[in-house]
Amino acid sequence: MQIRDLVKNKEMFEGKSKVFVMCRRGNASKEATELLLNELNLKTAINVEGGIEAIKSEIDPSLPSY
Repeated sequence: MQIRDLVKNKEMFEGKSKVFVMCRRGNASKEATELLLNELNLKTAINVEGGIEAIKSEIDPSLPSY
């Protein structure tokens, strides 16, 4: 999902306990999470630090590389 879609449809996340934001290495998702927290006041947004690459190296090496 694109950030611009969230802006248009942020009500779909209201009442959710957590919204995880993830990208390949964690840089873009960090910026996106800050936008969600600060601009959209979506307090349930959580950045997955290190992104997919961190999950691959720390949790599941079977994940494909992008």
